[in-house]
Amino acid sequence: MRAEMDERSERIRLSGTLLQCLRAGIHRAVPAPTGPGAERLSLADGEKMIAIAKGHGVLPLLLRGVDRIGDGSFPPRWIEQLRSVCRVRTLECLRLTGALLEILDLLGAGGIVAIPFKGPSLAALAYANPAMRQYGDLDILLRREDFGRAVMLMQAAGYSVEQDRYIVSEGSARAEVPAPQPRSKFRLDYDCRLRCPARGIPVELHWRMIPWYFGPPLGVGAGGRPPRSVDLGGRSVQTLPVEDLLIYVCMHGMKHCWDKFLLVYDVAALVDSCGDEIDWVHLGERAAGLGVGRMVGVGLRLAEDLLGVAHPSSEHTALANNPDVARIASDLRPRLLSSLGWESPRDSLPLVGHTASGIVFHLRAKERLRDRFRYCLGMGIGVALEASRREFIGERVRFLFDRVGWRGASQTRRRPSPPARG
Repeated sequence: MRAEMDERSERIRLSGTLLQCLRAGIHRAVPAPTGPGAERLSLADGEKMIAIAKGHGVLPLLLRGVDRIGDGSFPPRWIEQLRSVCRVRTLECLRLTGALLEILDLLGAGGIVAIPFKGPSLAALAYANPAMRQYGDLDILLRREDFGRAVMLMQAAGYSVEQDRYIVSEGSARAEVPAPQPRSKFRLDYDCRLRCPARGIPVELHWRMIPWYFGPPLGVGAGGRPPRSVDLGGRSVQTLPVEDLLIYVCMHGMKHCWDKFLLVYDVAALVDSCGDEIDWVHLGERAAGLGVGRMVGVGLRLAEDLLGVAHPSSEHTALANNPDVARIASDLRPRLLSSLGWESPRDSLPLVGHTASGIVFHLRAKERLRDRFRYCLGMGIGVALEASRREFIGERVRFLFDRVGWRGASQTRRRPSPPARG
């Protein structure tokens, strides 16, 4: 019993220090106090903090918080270790940013409008530094009609498709890509994953930003707002309007059940850096019209409760203080904090979208009956497709799935072959 109490106390102290650093990383004008937890930080504790921060995708933000709190509060050897790990991440971010600019040039030369979101563009807009956000791939939004041609251009540049393939015709050219078919209205996939084997650059080309059954489509011009320009490597690159980007990061966080602190940090960073630029009235009306006001409110509420970031507008307050939003956020807070070691391990069980608890959580986040029905339909199709891959259904049903264009009914998912031994 004594050992369990000491372990829990140690977890609370360590998670408190980590949360303190993350809060300091976002409040530029507010110096964070140095608590006793930070002063007693050992090298072993520091290594645990690095591992936790890396898992939550907030490693660069931990370093920024440590710098703002002050080097005297932490062991110098641990700070140097943290800087070394972050330097590696910075080099990787610069490499991905350079690859993104090359891809935009490639697609632009082919007359294709490409809009990057997440990755370097979100980091530049919300964090004012492409290397300040931890990411490992590039996400680019395309028009649906440009998708097949874009994939063929990427393949010609040395990229290869990483998932189930379909034959798509583009004039006299043909390429095996998972492009959307005109009749496949209910396809579950919404992107194509590619990788450059020579450079190890992973790219996801999207014709939608979110699955059709989970949320509404978003894109430049969809909400009547102009695109936002960000500076990447001295170049002006267009990304989504800030309002649509904030709606997206809240939907993305809800899709993943807010299982990482980075998802909350993205919302907080956007509100902190672009809060005065956001038209909060338009945001509230657009979120309500799309049926995602509850999702947006949960993201804003978590950013305020966990990181202390809020905008003083009455529209922000109305979104974040909705009673349904407050109940969902109150269920999420202990899980996020426990993943930092704050609560008991039993309370830190993650919510996963394809488990019963994750499905119930997703349904709670949806305001309209038709959106809940669409979500259940999409999940049901997904279960049926998985059963078809495992040969749990008959050939006639599998043939029907193929006829309506649902991916995976008569194919097995292609996985990369394991490397040869010896």
